[in-house]
Amino acid sequence: MKKIFFYASLIFLTIVSFFFDKDISLKIAENRTPFLNGFFAWIASIFTTIIIMLVITTIFLLQEKKKTWVPSLWGSFFLTGIVCLILKFIIGRTRPFLELGLEKLSHVDYSFSRFNTSFPSFHAAVVFAVLPLLFKEFPKVKWFWLIFAILISFSRIYIGVHYLSDVLGGVVIGYFIGTQLSKKPLKKLIKSIKFLRK
Repeated sequence: MKKIFFYASLIFLTIVSFFFDKDISLKIAENRTPFLNGFFAWIASIFTTIIIMLVITTIFLLQEKKKTWVPSLWGSFFLTGIVCLILKFIIGRTRPFLELGLEKLSHVDYSFSRFNTSFPSFHAAVVFAVLPLLFKEFPKVKWFWLIFAILISFSRIYIGVHYLSDVLGGVVIGYFIGTQLSKKPLKKLIKSIKFLRK
């Protein structure tokens, strides 16, 4: 029941945020600072996301002798990424820096973001996809991972490549997929699916 309420709340917030997306993005863009520009540009880079959320956590899992969960971690990342790319192609929402002319308000390099569309946020989705497993296996440091995931997600709004609704949509998709793949190690999950088909 709690999970249903959690997802329903996120979906509701995502829908509501569509009505305030432009105002929020413009307000944030108008209050940028050189320091925050550099900080959030670094946080937002896909390289940073992959290194911190996947490589480091994979090392942790291996050191903790939880090797059976490594495929689930990477599976969550790749499955979420594929779902996001498909949705981006189907929906084709214009990114805020193009629609709102945010390039004039900052010195952020938008070159990479020109090649794909806005909804949902790939970064938000993939970082929230690995959270359920991290919460399960490393409960003592779950707040660190949650704060980092929120920073990555907010950075996408800050630098103008996503609207709030893009990020919230990504959170819903990523966390849902991650929750499903964190229930059992990937090998056991695949075996159980094969068993159900027989």
